[in-house]
Amino acid sequence: MARNDHDKRNKLTMENVRIIFALYGVVPKEELARKYGVCEASVAHIWYGITWSHVTGKKSGKRLVNRQQNEKDVEACK
Repeated sequence: MARNDHDKRNKLTMENVRIIFALYGVVPKEELARKYGVCEASVAHIWYGITWSHVTGKKSGKRLVNRQQNEKDVEACK
């Protein structure tokens, strides 16, 4: 299946992700999270290549395998 902006579950578009990625080290993740309506963990995951790597080209070598930590991140977003 092709990846695109049309998944209604995504709060971010590919263009948003490219902008967030480009602003690494320039704008604090808290500010970007507020601006785009996502949690800080989502911004960090983009920056470190954990998510959206098909858009940014950054490969982290890490995967979201720690379910407990992922659940904490999700809870922090609520």
